[in-house]
Amino acid sequence: MSRPVDSQGLNATATERPDDKGLGRPFNDPIKVPGGELATLLDAGRYIASLPKAVHDQPERQAAMEALLLVAERGGLV
Repeated sequence: MSRPVDSQGLNATATERPDDKGLGRPFNDPIKVPGGELATLLDAGRYIASLPKAVHDQPERQAAMEALLLVAERGGLV
């Protein structure tokens, strides 16, 4: 079953291998955040980007964004 993620055609399937790439890759376990949960790398990226600037610009948030992009571009475990 495939699920569209954004207008660029990124999507993820339940059968993806850990080395598959893309922002649509699902986390092994969704991440709970206030107001819901993050199921994919793209969800996490959008969540961090939506934070207030003072929070978004914190070094740990920037490191999280870099990690998300690396996993999306190069593959690896989520």
